[in-house]
Amino acid sequence: MKTILAILCITLFAGCQDSTPGQVNAESGASGNSAPMPSADNTDAYFRFAIDGKAMQIAIDDISTPLRYDGSFQVFAGADRQMSVVLTVPNVAQCPCVVPAGSTDTSSPISQGSVSLQHFPKPGNGLNNRYSGLGGTPPARAVEITKIDRHADRSVWVTGLFSTTVLKTQSNGDGPENRDYVISDGQFRLHVAASNSAAFESDTGAK
Repeated sequence: MKTILAILCITLFAGCQDSTPGQVNAESGASGNSAPMPSADNTDAYFRFAIDGKAMQIAIDDISTPLRYDGSFQVFAGADRQMSVVLTVPNVAQCPCVVPAGSTDTSSPISQGSVSLQHFPKPGNGLNNRYSGLGGTPPARAVEITKIDRHADRSVWVTGLFSTTVLKTQSNGDGPENRDYVISDGQFRLHVAASNSAAFESDTGAK
């Protein structure tokens, strides 16, 4: 009897060992697995996207959501010196809203672009979806805030999408990593604490 129990225990342990957790890209810090969809109570945070068709996601613990003095909202997604994405949404009190790739107004918070990809594919490489002085009209849709849920404690849940192309620039040198990258299927749902949610307090925004 003891022999049979021992065999069963060994078999169960081996089965557990074969279950491999999601692998993490050591260079970018991003998991290749899809982030879980939000649960029915809408309290799950996530930040996921694709670069040139390759799925990426960033851990919620590596995301901050500061508000700027000019009323714009930013998402800093990524660990220090690892692949990161920065989203900038001007005048977030007017959201839900659609944000263009950039602005021709040099005083705008998105004059350098509304989406930035940093430290990809290697540390130090930085790309934006717009640059000051660049000719032409920037694409009209790069980031979209689809929903803002305001809670009684004044905290906020922000849900949105982003898809854009970040552009190569001379400041990154002439290496093969300095090229345009297509960011697609960007999806996020993030919690903004009450201490950092003042810019969302407007009667014009969604309830």
